[in-house]
Amino acid sequence: MPSADEIRETLVHYVERLSAGDADTIADLYTEDGSAEDPVGGPVNQGREAVRAFYAAMSGVLTAEISGPICVARNTGVMPLVACLQLPGKPARWLDAIDLVEFDDSGLIRSLRAYWNPAEMRDAR
Repeated sequence: MPSADEIRETLVHYVERLSAGDADTIADLYTEDGSAEDPVGGPVNQGREAVRAFYAAMSGVLTAEISGPICVARNTGVMPLVACLQLPGKPARWLDAIDLVEFDDSGLIRSLRAYWNPAEMRDAR
């Protein structure tokens, strides 16, 4: 099982790569059958290739930063994020999220569930 420090390091790396639009590196952080559900209640992107396609679609339009402490319990890390979505020709929109990320014994992401509500997105200041 990965240590709490290893989980924290992976989550920091994930957010850095998310903001850089690096779908390939993000997908490599997942198990072959890993899943991303973002937001929770939306489609579940199952398997590394589906995860890669999901993050590739956000490349260049989404940046994020960790907005509070990363909490780790056993093989799960939880972190608060603030993200900015900048679609071409549209005003920037901000959202607050809580990501719950489960890891396998080798330290790869088994599942990511992002809790946020599209109806609560707000305009950039």
